[in-house]
Amino acid sequence: MSTARLSAKASESAHQIAIFDYVEIAARYGFEKADLHKETGTLKRGNVDYLTKALPMLNWFHAIPNGGARGDNARSRAIRGSQLKSEGVKKGVYDMFLPYPANGFHGLYIELKTPERRPKTARGIGGVSPEQKIFGSYANSSGYKAVVAYGADEAISVLKEYLRGRE
Repeated sequence: MSTARLSAKASESAHQIAIFDYVEIAARYGFEKADLHKETGTLKRGNVDYLTKALPMLNWFHAIPNGGARGDNARSRAIRGSQLKSEGVKKGVYDMFLPYPANGFHGLYIELKTPERRPKTARGIGGVSPEQKIFGSYANSSGYKAVVAYGADEAISVLKEYLRGRE
């Protein structure tokens, strides 16, 4: 299935699935073929081979599960939320991380929002929580690149720009 079809649903989860589909193809074949796959869905994902990929650093691009529903009712959400907090989950940490230094940065954090949440004015918050603003400022001031992306296409563009010239 094409990345475009995967992200056609309006949910943040659908956009994130589309990003990771694209990244797996890009890691294996490079951005040019991943761009073709994004539109046509013609390439097949396969077994992970960490040594022979076009962009091996993308093998380590990963999600950070810090948000979302954690149960069917208030009680189960409270219990699961407490467990996750005890395990070290932090409110405000961005959704995805690439632990690869490039362009003077130590790594890349991406906070994903749906395109509909893009701020309509320069002063709009675009769905970014106060904790996410604090984390983004901290990451940027600590030598990381931290970006809020509105949809799969924008997140993929951020990744490509961050890794420009690495293919």
